[in-house]
Amino acid sequence: NPSLSQIPKILRHAIVPHEGNKFLYADLKAAEVYILIKWAKCQTLIDAYESGQDLYTVIAQRVLNKESIDKKERDTMKVVVLSILYGSDGSSVARSLHITDEEAKVLVDKFMFSFPEIAQFQVKAYGYTSEHGFVESFYFRPRILKEDQSNGDISRKRQCVNSAIQNTCADALKLNR
Repeated sequence: NPSLSQIPKILRHAIVPHEGNKFLYADLKAAEVYILIKWAKCQTLIDAYESGQDLYTVIAQRVLNKESIDKKERDTMKVVVLSILYGSDGSSVARSLHITDEEAKVLVDKFMFSFPEIAQFQVKAYGYTSEHGFVESFYFRPRILKEDQSNGDISRKRQCVNSAIQNTCADALKLNR
């Protein structure tokens, strides 16, 4: 306590494990995306992940209908996926990529069309949250979503998927300590 990731990189070399022990580094960059595709039962992306393929490349190939993807196209799809994961309808995609809202919406719609399991998961998550007033992690930990008077339904839609994924990721890390 604190975790090694909270210590500035410049100081980390000074921390050494006890004799006979090693530090384990876990790359959790794709954890949230993996949780999303697993929960949504998106078998194409689950297979790609489990075979070691880069998810954002696979997603870009399918969404853009191209066999060969360059770094810019991969990075564009990464922005789209993470924006969807964090509950954006496309406005954050537009801001991040410096494109119009209409162009961003086209990318988001293409993604949802290419991976309907994720779109269906979003609809089910929102329906559950609307009916119960809370969202649950994969491990059934609830989070009550209060009404946001300024943004109402938009905020609730954004939070229902995001909270479920974030809470699941946090729960998994705690369970594996």
